[in-house]
Amino acid sequence: MAKWTDRQIAHIIRQHVDTEGLLAAHPDLTRAELEAFWVRNALNDQPQTVKTSPGMLFQDCPARPTARPEKAIVARCDGASRGNPGPAAIGVVLLDAEGTPLRQIGERIGNATNNVAEYRAVVRALEEARRLEASRLTLLLDSELLVFQIRGVYKVKAPHLRPHHERVLALLGQFDRWEVRHVPREQNGAADALANEALDRG
Repeated sequence: MAKWTDRQIAHIIRQHVDTEGLLAAHPDLTRAELEAFWVRNALNDQPQTVKTSPGMLFQDCPARPTARPEKAIVARCDGASRGNPGPAAIGVVLLDAEGTPLRQIGERIGNATNNVAEYRAVVRALEEARRLEASRLTLLLDSELLVFQIRGVYKVKAPHLRPHHERVLALLGQFDRWEVRHVPREQNGAADALANEALDRG
């Protein structure tokens, strides 16, 4: 297996909030290689809080060669299930960096649990953001479970959620930069309304 270069490691470090999430998403990168990277680049004396939040580093390092300017998109996502499992739908609002809505999506997805609906909403947002040629993405979710699973803080123990989690990570890898944040439910009201309107339409 080819050895990881410092540039490659720096690139993936910027895409992850914590070390455990980074290693989980890149099983071919060992903890020893990561520690060696810190030493080679004179980062071993950084505070532990920095070392476990490496996404703050290398912000001036280009993620990948590109001729186009960075296009940032914010995605607010929510899922709704009446019955858990039961009739389910997703709600997605995509906004540009100034907060102008670009897409608003409310779709039924058949019968599903609430967590599956939440994951399906994120997948739909990521796919649509790629169609809009976004290079940087911020996900705003009111589900702490999804936020921590995507970050790699929580393991995905439920077998029925793993394919959705893997799909999300694969899609996130197509962006130059990304982050996922937890927000209060009331701040995701527009996405929640879209999901419930889709359910009401039947």
